[in-house]
Amino acid sequence: MQRYAVHSVVTMALLGVSMAALAQWQEGDFNGELNWQGAVTQNRNPWSWAQGALPDVGTLNQTGRQVEGNQVVWHNLLAQTPILVGKTEQLMPTGRPGVSPVIQFGQNIDGFSLTWKGAGVAQVTLPVTGKETGNSVTGSLTFQLRVAGILVASTGTTRRGYGVIAGDVDDGNGVPPSGSGLSYDVAVSALQAMAGTQVPTWLAGALADGGTIALNALHDGQTQATGAMYGAEILPGSGTLRFTAGKVPKHWRVSLPVRITYR
Repeated sequence: MQRYAVHSVVTMALLGVSMAALAQWQEGDFNGELNWQGAVTQNRNPWSWAQGALPDVGTLNQTGRQVEGNQVVWHNLLAQTPILVGKTEQLMPTGRPGVSPVIQFGQNIDGFSLTWKGAGVAQVTLPVTGKETGNSVTGSLTFQLRVAGILVASTGTTRRGYGVIAGDVDDGNGVPPSGSGLSYDVAVSALQAMAGTQVPTWLAGALADGGTIALNALHDGQTQATGAMYGAEILPGSGTLRFTAGKVPKHWRVSLPVRITYR
């Protein structure tokens, strides 16, 4: 119904123009041409992403375990590893809808949790499944993520850099809430270490620190020359693997789903 309603409005508008524009009639053969022209804005998504892998835990040595109550525990696991890095390759002329990423870790995983512990640091808990138990949950792996995000934007003639925080729950659990985000300068250093030579060219120059800003500020059409970068990495030695005593499997598995959509 909506499509036909729009069509009828357009037709009426064209008839209205035609009735006013038809000044002459031509008898006999007739050849003519009608032309329309317009512009299409560039709507290509500016983000690109690189996903890392959970670092190898290696073979666990029984002599390295600890017994805590009814659990068998291994501490100080995992190496420092970037697991997700994203960037806008180019600066956008202005902010616009459809480019603010929603970053979600562990979606639809029973037993998953992500809790913010401090500036840019989140504690993640994942369920561990065992092959011998028919892939049912037999333990947990806990580790810490360092999350860094920045956004650059110009207002008038002033260009600033901002540390990124979540504007609301729609930003996903991968973006720190207000009070838990890194400052711009600290986030830039962390992102440069995570991305290495793959940092975008627009990050080369020093910018004035504008404080923190919600990631969905990328929606704001009042900002110019705007772009963003995001990274999450495992903190070294933060991994802890737990099993119920007497139920330690020979082979175990952990999965961390990552989902990114845009709004």
